[in-house]
Amino acid sequence: MLACTLACAPAVQETGVSKNVLGPMTMYPKFAYERGPALSPTDVLVRWLDAQVKADGSKRLVRFPVTVEREIDSRKAWIGAAGGPEIGLDDTALGISLADHARRHRNKAKQARLLVEGYWHRKGDAYELSLRRVHGESTPGADFAEVVVDDTIKGEPPSPMPRDSD
Repeated sequence: MLACTLACAPAVQETGVSKNVLGPMTMYPKFAYERGPALSPTDVLVRWLDAQVKADGSKRLVRFPVTVEREIDSRKAWIGAAGGPEIGLDDTALGISLADHARRHRNKAKQARLLVEGYWHRKGDAYELSLRRVHGESTPGADFAEVVVDDTIKGEPPSPMPRDSD
């Protein structure tokens, strides 16, 4: 109820001037990316992703293509192509759900190959990416991972950066 109240808040009249109560919309910043390893061999990629931690222990923002099979579960995906290493995708920080992104970009096989950005987690043998952005359809031939070079553009991180304990 509270979310609807805030999201549906009308403009407030202040001395005859219309003002948005929620303030101006903020666009997601553009970052500089540094190319990482190819998506295969997987062991090299996973070691590289595991190492993407800053000196203070916080995670570094990474991006790479995943394939989502919409009919099974939009939170499960594969790194790169279907049949690659399985990865869990946490879309709770997105404004538009991963299912909606997948639905918009899926092919006739009901799969969507998306370029996603987020924070990498490894829990035992399971992999997970806490999504912060879906860039849309992945470019054919983009079979490599990337890491954000400096995620403090304009002095603020894009969102809270999880630590290993999260």
